[in-house]
Formats: sequence, C-alpha cells, structure tokens
Amino acid sequence: MSVIALASCHKPQNTQGSLTLKINPMFGSNNFALQQYFTTPDGKYYNFFEYKFYLSHIKLIHSDGSMVEVAPVAYFSSDDSRTWNISLTNILGNYTGIQFNIGLDPAQDTTIGNTTDSTSPFWANNFTYWGTSALEYVFVAVSGNLDTMVNQPTTFPFIYHIGTQPFYSVGNTLTKNFSTSLNSQTVLTMNADLEKVFYNAADTGVINVIKYPVTHSTDSVTLAHTFISYFPKVFSLQ
Repeated sequence: MSVIALASCHKPQNTQGSLTLKINPMFGSNNFALQQYFTTPDGKYYNFFEYKFYLSHIKLIHSDGSMVEVAPVAYFSSDDSRTWNISLTNILGNYTGIQFNIGLDPAQDTTIGNTTDSTSPFWANNFTYWGTSALEYVFVAVSGNLDTMVNQPTTFPFIYHIGTQPFYSVGNTLTKNFSTSLNSQTVLTMNADLEKVFYNAADTGVINVIKYPVTHSTDSVTLAHTFISYFPKVFSLQ
C-alpha cells in the first residue's frame, strides 16, 4: 500500500510535535488486498484489481473550530509496496477531527503527469493521468469482479473511474478528539473500508454492480455522481 503526499505543515513557534496519518484500507473487517476474494454477508464475492484515490487539502480541525491545512494533495494506491502514511512534523495542539476533499482541485487537476519523479502524486506511472483537456486525472479508481460463487463462471466485471471537476468531492469531515504535544509522536488511523460502497444490510446507498457495472465519468454521468456520493462513507477514524 502506498501514499505519496506533498505536505505543508503548520509550524507553531518554538514547539514541536509529530503526527502520522495512517490510511488503513479494508473490506469490512478484513485488511484490503488486490486479487483476493472478499465475501459480503449477502453471499457475494468481490475480487479487486485496483483501488486508488486522491485526497486533497487535508486539514486538521482545532478544538476552537479553526482549521490548518497539513497536506495539499496525497495519492493512495493499493498496488504499491510503500505504506499508506502521511508523516507531519511541527504539529501541536488539541484537535477534534480532520477535513479533506476527494479528488484534485482545478489547478492540481491540470498538472502534467510527471514521467521521472516516482515520489510525485502526479507520477505518470501511477496510471491516473488521462492527459486530455477534458479529462486530466482519475480521482478514484476501483475495479474488479463480482462472483456469485468463488471460481465459478457467473462473473460480473466492474470498473469505476471517477474524474473531472463535477465529481470533485469537497468538505468531507471526520470527527475524533486527539492531541499532539511537545516531542510527542501521535498516530491517527483513518480506515478506508471499500465494502461500504457495495454492501449494507438495508441494501440502500450502495452500488448495484450487476445493474451498473461501468463508468468512466463522462460516459455514465449519473452513475459517476452516485459513486462519488457514496465514496466518502468508506472513511472513518479509529
């Protein structure tokens, strides 16, 4: 798992603490992995080939309600061996949560894919760069197969590639009280539970893969809007 981030940190005068924001990809109660079957309680089997997304303008929410931006953009991918961490220094205070956007803002979205710097969120080999004037980056990429029985021929492939500014999801907030102090090292874990897009007991607010299997955003606008409206609920702080 990986995260590539550009960070601009709040720097309180003469004080220092550190914070690691750890992204924990999951499917239900299981750790997420590609090319592995996950079973939902309704008896469906999901096997994923990709799980990627961008977060932008990640902010910490102070106890007084003010916010400070700590990372302008971060890229997460499940097909990279690096860990899903954002390490922040010079962070000090009491906080009640975080706020973030899903996707890239207009300026970030027009950044030309970089072919040389593998540490860049915009590295071309992330394979998120569409590279046209209308479609610049895939903000969220999820694809795989749904099987009604493991290793049986009843297979329903699906692909959800969400991008372009109409699908930029802003102002997503998660609440949790936490603090950083002088010379401390705080870890904040954010779960990214992909099952929440595809299953809940009420069978509402989830994607029906069999009926709606494919969107590349502009070819199926309604489905793309539906997917990105559901996607924020994958995130929670533990």
